[in-house]
Amino acid sequence: MSRFLMAAQRAFLLTQGGRFNGLGLYLLQGKPVFYYNLVGVDRTSVSSYDKLPPGKHSIVLTFKYDGGGIGKGGLATLSVDGKKVAEQKRAANYSVPRFRR
Repeated sequence: MSRFLMAAQRAFLLTQGGRFNGLGLYLLQGKPVFYYNLVGVDRTSVSSYDKLPPGKHSIVLTFKYDGGGIGKGGLATLSVDGKKVAEQKRAANYSVPRFRR
């Protein structure tokens, strides 16, 4: 969750990963966007159609995992102030393999 005072039209709120794999939550033209890069093979973007009005906001990305094994897909839902503004289905996810001794 990210709480901030809306002042910028473009801002990074959260990033994790690097060039070949990662995710980000940011503002683009005043609209919240979640971006996921799966090892450069598949990229998913979940974005609101509406700009955020001035003031404090709570932006939340919820991922409901499909389950059934490592690297399966799920539904990413972007919410602003408790209201769903966008969602996108992901077919697969990158996960770190488990090594057994």
